[in-house]
Amino acid sequence: MRIYQQLDQLRKLTEGEILVRHIATYDLYAPDPQENTDIVRQKMDDLKIDVAPLKEQPHYHRYIVAKELADGHCGKYAHSIDVTMIVAETLPVADLFEILRKRSFLFVLQGHSIVGIVTKADLQRVPVRILMFGLITLLEMNLRESIRKFYGDNDWTQMLNEERLKNAQDVQAERISKDASIGLLECIQLCDLKEIIARGPLLQEIFAGLSEKQFRNCLKRIECYRNDLAHAQVLDLKLLLYISSEVKKCLEASEAWLRARAKENK
Repeated sequence: MRIYQQLDQLRKLTEGEILVRHIATYDLYAPDPQENTDIVRQKMDDLKIDVAPLKEQPHYHRYIVAKELADGHCGKYAHSIDVTMIVAETLPVADLFEILRKRSFLFVLQGHSIVGIVTKADLQRVPVRILMFGLITLLEMNLRESIRKFYGDNDWTQMLNEERLKNAQDVQAERISKDASIGLLECIQLCDLKEIIARGPLLQEIFAGLSEKQFRNCLKRIECYRNDLAHAQVLDLKLLLYISSEVKKCLEASEAWLRARAKENK
């Protein structure tokens, strides 16, 4: 199997295995439409939720927003749940990012019934961190393989300064001493991959239209975000949605280049 096919399968596996059901909330608070708004508002405040479906038969079809509740019964302030507000629990989280750019929450569908809710806050959950770390690691693998295909095993070394090259050589020597034979290219970091691509013709080969500055800034953002993921920092949700889009574009561009290169070498 060609390397680009292996990388493509790894991406599909990474994106396809982490689903909405892994981050959604299923224990829904659903007040009766005739329930007093003061009681409902206090309950929603205690639960720290902004939105709740109303308990109606045979399925949930209306919802309320805590900040909109005034006097009377909560059914007075209900909104209809339409198809644009519903997502299947089997949807990959990778496909959820773009939807949550435009909405703060979505109701989760299991079969024909709404059974849960997913919000932007749920993007802080561990499965999302696993997904993003996996996708960024795959991007790193794609860039490393692109460099190998373009430069060969060692011609890329001229693109690194002496300090970074020495660091990679030290890592390689340490691993070899532990009976872990590994190529020098496998010992460089994401910041090094960025430099090798940005300083040479490979930048326009893969990322046509991006300036060196734009590419450097893009990879720097991705690298910083990866570091935050690794250290379990609280994540900026707006940044997550932006970074996920950048990672996707970089993955698609590098995959396309590797695929085209493979066809040329047939």
